[in-house]
Amino acid sequence: QYVYAKISRRGDGGVEWRFHSHMIGASERLDGKSAILCTDPSLTAEEIVNMYLEKDFVEKVFRTMKTQEEIVPVRHRLERRVRAYVFVMVTAYRLIAALVYLLRESGIREPWEESQKLLDSLSRVERLEIMFGKEKKEWYLNLKHETSETLKRIGYGKLFDEKGQKFSV
Repeated sequence: QYVYAKISRRGDGGVEWRFHSHMIGASERLDGKSAILCTDPSLTAEEIVNMYLEKDFVEKVFRTMKTQEEIVPVRHRLERRVRAYVFVMVTAYRLIAALVYLLRESGIREPWEESQKLLDSLSRVERLEIMFGKEKKEWYLNLKHETSETLKRIGYGKLFDEKGQKFSV
């Protein structure tokens, strides 16, 4: 308790209160500190702290997998289905990790956040094929300028180039 309070029922019904300064001071000395419990005595303190900090990375990966890619939790019992699910998750993660790497190498400061924005923007792009006589045109709709610029920065500037093909009948 940080505050002591006493309400008097006699007399004027006053309230007596005071701070427990020693408890407040003890609490302030612990601000910003935490304890990490580890049951493996073979690990060093540095290894334990690194494992704890890597938790944030893993949580970001799973948040990305479950939200951006809209993959639902596994509810399969058959081993081949579980293996297929894990394969899809690992493949998706490897693609995201490659995208984050490309963004980081291109000088983008927050590659994880930028990868989320880029994937969200790319999910809105639609491919349209139109025939003009004997020529087929391919167009991309809803492609933002910002998305095109980011793709150029990571070496994929021609990913959505519009193409035309001539067909002979």
